[in-house]
Amino acid sequence: MKRSFLLLLTILTIFIILGQGVMGNDEQLRGNRCFQIKFKTGKCVPKECQTACQEKLRKPKLKGEGFCMKECTCCFYT
Repeated sequence: MKRSFLLLLTILTIFIILGQGVMGNDEQLRGNRCFQIKFKTGKCVPKECQTACQEKLRKPKLKGEGFCMKECTCCFYT
């Protein structure tokens, strides 16, 4: 009884640790994949934002999408 409880506790602990590591990696990758683009006017126009995002990503040949929140946000993926 005591051994099965310890085994169960060990397995549960391993799954929790692995789960936290995977979730942490996912959030870290998401944070690195988006960046802000500032315009001189200070206003974000969706079409201009998309064009500026495409221009920024043209040199490293990445695909991405620009969208307006408070500022122009450009997110890319590989």
